[in-house]
Amino acid sequence: MRISQYLHLDKRLKSLRIGADISQKKMAQMLNLSVPTYSNYENGYSCKW
Repeated sequence: MRISQYLHLDKRLKSLRIGADISQKKMAQMLNLSVPTYSNYENGYSCKW
């Protein structure tokens, strides 16, 4: 099991983004990521933390 699963980083990312009223598209731009890549992180896919 990866550490991200213990820390629930995907859920925390989404919660913080929604709390800040930022769209996935805007967040991806802010992080210099593509929207699908950011979406994968937020949904628990591709997290290698």
